[in-house]
Amino acid sequence: MLDGSASRLNQQELISAQAYILSESLRKCQIKNQVTSFCSIRGTTVMQILKDFNENDSSKIFRYFASGWNRDALAIMASSHADILLVLTDANPNDSRPIQKNSIAKKSYEGKEAIDDTALAVRHLRQEGINVSAIFMGRNDLVDNVKQIYGKMGYTRIKNMEQFASSAGHLIASQF
Repeated sequence: MLDGSASRLNQQELISAQAYILSESLRKCQIKNQVTSFCSIRGTTVMQILKDFNENDSSKIFRYFASGWNRDALAIMASSHADILLVLTDANPNDSRPIQKNSIAKKSYEGKEAIDDTALAVRHLRQEGINVSAIFMGRNDLVDNVKQIYGKMGYTRIKNMEQFASSAGHLIASQF
């Protein structure tokens, strides 16, 4: 699952190329896989299936585009049909629309509230038996976020996008 928020604008071609390489490698190993992206636009989380489990053609992955915000917890919970979920993330869930807990209380979807919400979604899927890991490519000041959300052993950090497919392959291999 690819973070499709605007923070990825300057890397979208490289992200789609790396996701394509990974998807094709898995397909050639006869491992069904799905590639999705997510972003939030005007308070709605948009999930785009770039390659579905039963498709052999991975070329639609190149339709990946980055825009908007990101409400990571909703996207993670929408992926509850997978055995393994790898999330490419900057560990900075942030949306322009607040969390509305009830008809009165509103909390902004950023900082601690957004991190706690995303960590809760990851824990929920793990309790359901889904292996959730992250490939983190983000700023140094966001390392604590990724640790809180995915746990100290639930992520790998990459310094540049060229490491994405290889790092994802290692995470997948560690699950089998």
